[in-house]
Amino acid sequence: MKKRRNIVIICAVVCLLLLAACGPAIYSALRYVGAGVYEANWGMAMPEGITELYRTDSGASFGGDGYRYAVYEYTEPDESFDSLLNRGADEYIGGCFAGIADELAVPAEERPDLGADYSWRVGRRPLDERDKLYMIYQDGRLYIAELFM
Repeated sequence: MKKRRNIVIICAVVCLLLLAACGPAIYSALRYVGAGVYEANWGMAMPEGITELYRTDSGASFGGDGYRYAVYEYTEPDESFDSLLNRGADEYIGGCFAGIADELAVPAEERPDLGADYSWRVGRRPLDERDKLYMIYQDGRLYIAELFM
């Protein structure tokens, strides 16, 4: 009986040590799943309550470089996030955004109408200024195109 209790105590201690060692990594991994990846990669918190509708990318690569594209339903206003968006369509931003969507062959129904009005934001990563994030908000949808070099 005493031997069994010692084994249980040793197993419990090992489990606690593993949890203490791996807990922060597990927390970070779970925190940056889905829309949380934008906070991890770009330092940009996304609005609460968004729902992913579409996602594609250029596939796995050794350095993580390539293109990523996602569409989120965003119908509940978030003033702190909305205040970061620039108002009014921008031809240059639209062209950059369309270039990434074209590269990934994103279907027309998953793209914003760049001929209509929209709000937008551009992000750059401090680790590599060549990396770009383009966000377009239009008609309750948040479109995100990313380029990693």
